[in-house]
Amino acid sequence: MSRITKTADGSARFTFGRYNGTLIQDIPDSYLEWREENIDDDSLQEAIHDELHWRESTNSHVEDR
Repeated sequence: MSRITKTADGSARFTFGRYNGTLIQDIPDSYLEWREENIDDDSLQEAIHDELHWRESTNSHVEDR
């Protein structure tokens, strides 16, 4: 079972843990970087990789709150 769902506009939403219910674009970089290295879900890993790549290419980052 995947740990993300896709919204109507194609955004990814976490369905577990600390950020359960949170859109991937609203999750801090540091958590996504850690999660990308510590995940066993291919679809989640791909979504995280794509999000981090987009952030890097656009210099758009989400900081810890």
